[in-house]
Amino acid sequence: MADTANSTPTSGIDRRSAIAGLASISLAAPALPSAQALEQEHPDAALLILADRLEMASAQARVLIIKSQEEKTLDADRAWEKAADIELEIVHQIEGIPARTLHGLRVKAKALQWCYGDDPVEFGEGQTTDVRLAAQIVRALLTL
Repeated sequence: MADTANSTPTSGIDRRSAIAGLASISLAAPALPSAQALEQEHPDAALLILADRLEMASAQARVLIIKSQEEKTLDADRAWEKAADIELEIVHQIEGIPARTLHGLRVKAKALQWCYGDDPVEFGEGQTTDVRLAAQIVRALLTL
């Protein structure tokens, strides 16, 4: 006769079923959300993704520029020029997407700053009030 403390329960989940259920749980990392899903979560997701790509491309271009200056070869020059072309393409993509939030406007400001290189965003002395204000807005966005 079976002891009730050691018998298998007649209702609910037994130990074997529980272990089998745990074994079937996927421990893999969750999939990254698609760009479409990101856009549903953040109105400027496409711009934010492009900002990350621009930052990575710019870092790679800086490395290639240094390499080009050190090696002084045609291949090294072509490599950094190609990297600069990739940066420019990303900036053109940023230009073509309207910003919907402050985050998106910051991406646009960063793309504009890329156009100026290491120089501050200035539209020239003696410009009209509207141009000076536009430069101030861009500089403010870059510091947020």
